[in-house]
Amino acid sequence: MVSCSQESNSFVARNYHNLLARDNSFFLARERMKLVEVKVYDFKEDNYNGILHPLPPLDTNKTKGLISQLDDIIKKASMPIRRHKNSDYVDDSYILVGRCRIYRGEFKMGIETYKYVNAHGKDDDDKIESLVYLVRAYMAANQLDNAKTVLDHLDKQTLTKKNKAIYNTTKAEYLRIFERYDEMIPLLEEAAPLQRKRDQRSRMYFILGQLYQQNGNDTLAYKNYHKVVKSNPPYEMLFVARLNLYQVTNIANANTTKKLNKYYAKLLKDPKNEEYRDKIYYEMAMFEYKQKNLPKAIEYLKLSSSKGKPGGYQKGFTYLKLAEIYYDDLEDYENAAAYYDSTAATFNKKDKRYPVISKRERILDEFVKHINTIKRQDSLLKVSYMDSTALNTLIDSLVAKEQEAYRLQQLALKKKKQSGDVDDALKPNAAFTNGTPLAASWYFSNATAVQNGIGEFTQKWGKRKLEDHWRRSKKDPIIDYDSPDSDSLKANKDSLKTLADDGALEKEKNDITPLKVDRKKYLIDIPFTDSQRVVANGKIEEAMFQVASIYNHKLDEPQRAIRTYENILKRYPESKYVPEVLYNLYLIYKEQDNNKQEVYKARLLNEHPNSIFAKLIRNPNYYRDSKIANKFATVEYKDVYALYKANRFAEADSAGTVLSNKYPDSDILDKVAYIQILCRIKIEGTGHDVQQAISNFPEKFPESTLLPAVKELSEAVKKDREKYITPPANVDTTIPEDKTKDTTQDAVENAIPTKP
Repeated sequence: MVSCSQESNSFVARNYHNLLARDNSFFLARERMKLVEVKVYDFKEDNYNGILHPLPPLDTNKTKGLISQLDDIIKKASMPIRRHKNSDYVDDSYILVGRCRIYRGEFKMGIETYKYVNAHGKDDDDKIESLVYLVRAYMAANQLDNAKTVLDHLDKQTLTKKNKAIYNTTKAEYLRIFERYDEMIPLLEEAAPLQRKRDQRSRMYFILGQLYQQNGNDTLAYKNYHKVVKSNPPYEMLFVARLNLYQVTNIANANTTKKLNKYYAKLLKDPKNEEYRDKIYYEMAMFEYKQKNLPKAIEYLKLSSSKGKPGGYQKGFTYLKLAEIYYDDLEDYENAAAYYDSTAATFNKKDKRYPVISKRERILDEFVKHINTIKRQDSLLKVSYMDSTALNTLIDSLVAKEQEAYRLQQLALKKKKQSGDVDDALKPNAAFTNGTPLAASWYFSNATAVQNGIGEFTQKWGKRKLEDHWRRSKKDPIIDYDSPDSDSLKANKDSLKTLADDGALEKEKNDITPLKVDRKKYLIDIPFTDSQRVVANGKIEEAMFQVASIYNHKLDEPQRAIRTYENILKRYPESKYVPEVLYNLYLIYKEQDNNKQEVYKARLLNEHPNSIFAKLIRNPNYYRDSKIANKFATVEYKDVYALYKANRFAEADSAGTVLSNKYPDSDILDKVAYIQILCRIKIEGTGHDVQQAISNFPEKFPESTLLPAVKELSEAVKKDREKYITPPANVDTTIPEDKTKDTTQDAVENAIPTKP
């Protein structure tokens, strides 16, 4: 007994304790861990629309139900640690304990356990194994920097086949987190044959098939999907692998395409695939999309969305693909906005793509408004140029459509009323809801219960007419087939029923009173006059600029932004947005390193030299310099204004010139120029130079808030030049207004800015 002590390191003692540790507690702990890991593996929810995870992410909310089994494993794995310290299974037992801690969500304790094995373990291979599981623990705890540090250390170690299998899988999962897909391929190629479990081996080959398919290498993708099919994986993986197998099949000839369509039809008919029909239709849509058959792709995607189960991941991907087709391929932004909205509502919020989807959904709401403005105003302008005959024909067609829509709506309401709809049939009777004990205990007196019942019935059976044999999809009349005249009787009844239905339908059509439509309402918004057309074009111009800005600054679509900006320049060459459009085109082409940037730069500097955008090209730091200049120019501007108010017009004019030269990037130069014009009127009168300064003001300061005042000043000067020869009196603004003073003179004086 002394020779078998766990404190002894003799040959007999070590083998004795190895035997007891391996074939008792450790064996039971290891076997139960295998059962637990099968359950943990089954907890996974694989999204086959994306690259699968080599190691399905751990969900501790689901593993909480395994706590009793995990505690039992910890108890049994602890026995070699406590009773067989000199055995070779102490390190293995610690690793089992660490894995249990991670499954329990006790990441800190699990990490410390693996660190202990690495620091105090006896066997080098066990130390490496503990480090691999330490990486998994760090990933589960979202400590990715620590995981990378350990992986870098393991890269330098020599690994056994067992450790190589778990290490490659672990590192591939780490790379999957960062979507470094190309780096996963060599790791999985090496790890797949080393996997002992069939399902895990199939998973490696399936991921390799996905990665090669994503890279466009259909040959290797086909090879790996074929390995999956041959390895008898779980049904869902087998099902998707077969679908993907056809996606990477050469479809150059019609026979292959025909064969694939037959295969899809077979899958849809198979009752086992009932819950996968949304996925089948999705793959059929992707096949058609690959063939550039967009109408068919859209049709299958809509079928996929209608067949999708509530809460399933497939619906979000289906809506996303519909949104992308309408946005990227068809440029149908209204439908794109609707499907992005549906995608945002059904897509996995934890997916990295969700923020982009959510952002595009919000932006497209605003975007569609501008697109609809352009379409509507363009249509109205087109109609405004029609002759009276064509216009009347168009209005006739619109009236006819409106009346037909109204007739169909009324006909549907009549049919619904006559059919005895389930909703009406199950409405509680007021006579039984008077508060008596009978009403309180009877089901139909409880409105909430009735509504819940209606919802459950409709969800299971749909809308059903209240009639006999309502469960039957085909409700043929019940006929006694033993009667010799049963066939002829059935035929007569069918023909009579058809005639009766047709007659009733025609009668219902005739009973509906036609809708009276006011034709004038179609003429209200049509821009018939030139002024109305100017307004309509103004709305289009504004909307086009907003669309281009959204493309450029919010959706990051430079090519579409270029197209829209250039359309603005072509359609509205005198637009107020031209300087900004030229500047944006210059910036986009500059970022693309395209020589066209010089074209738009030259055009902006030549045609709009005084615009703020020209200044930004000449001085990229214009805003910063302008801010500094404004600070000092503000102080000196007050001095210029004080000189003017003191009737020291020559000094005010001279000080204004100094200020303009000193701070050329100031934002108050237009105010200074305006005061200088007034000073010159007082000094020189309204000669040619003054009139030229007034006419040049809008060109020099196209965005100035003083443009209305300058326009008024120009008109006043032309009307009564003599009043500006004599300087006005320096009137205190607190004195009541002089009623005899010329009103035009008042307007000019009031327009002088007192503050920068």
